[in-house]
Amino acid sequence: FECIAHTQGVAAAAQELEKWVNQYRYKDGSYKCTATNMNDFIDALMVQRRIELWGEGLVFFDYKRLNLPVIRKYAGSNYASTMQLNSYAGYVAPWMNYIISEYERNHNPAVVIGPNTSGAITP
Repeated sequence: FECIAHTQGVAAAAQELEKWVNQYRYKDGSYKCTATNMNDFIDALMVQRRIELWGEGLVFFDYKRLNLPVIRKYAGSNYASTMQLNSYAGYVAPWMNYIISEYERNHNPAVVIGPNTSGAITP
């Protein structure tokens, strides 16, 4: 659906998402995707992906690709207090990145270091 949104437009993608959700989840045809722009469509799509793929770990890649914020600190959160961190929208949460040591960077010319994301979370 995301590919359709990028290649054919949000309206076409919203129509396809509606068709899929109404065929496989809401048999009464009650689901309506009201997204009119890419950000709203991504939000609607991610809700459906979270429902469909809950517990499978597949949305991990969506969060990284789309730079979605990870929200773990909220009223009623069941995360341990030391893990209740929120990342900023537009940045990959730092704990989702693989860290390459400076030793490797200094001794392997193929390693390219990305930006410093240490300031991308709020406690």
